[in-house]
Amino acid sequence: MSCSGDLMFRALSTVIQTMELFDAHCHLQDKRVIDEASQLISAALAVGVTNFAVDGTSEKNWDLVKGMGETYPSVVPCFGLHPWFIADRSPHWFNTLKKFFETTPIATVGEIGLDKGPLAGGIDYSDQLVVFRPQLELAKELN
Repeated sequence: MSCSGDLMFRALSTVIQTMELFDAHCHLQDKRVIDEASQLISAALAVGVTNFAVDGTSEKNWDLVKGMGETYPSVVPCFGLHPWFIADRSPHWFNTLKKFFETTPIATVGEIGLDKGPLAGGIDYSDQLVVFRPQLELAKELN
């Protein structure tokens, strides 16, 4: 390596070592990884990931996400109803969602959205809109 290449490598290494990263979308509450969440968080913190936005996707996992936020200071809980799970929502899902935000002031809205992709086959788009719009309004209201 040339002298200038070596200097560039050392400078880049310094930048990477001092960089703080925020995992803006993860599902540490997923049953496939929840038992390893503590180790995953520790390993990520060790290499510069400072925070994790853990995205709840349905009423069934909002409690897990809330609990992770209470257990791990680096976790930012996110509550939302993902379009894949709208068929499983309760009649009072939106009031339940709002209560999670009342009791978890650091939480953000997510994971929400609209999905016309191949994995969303059979999910009525107009039903997705019925669920998406109030969540988007809530995000706006919560700033």
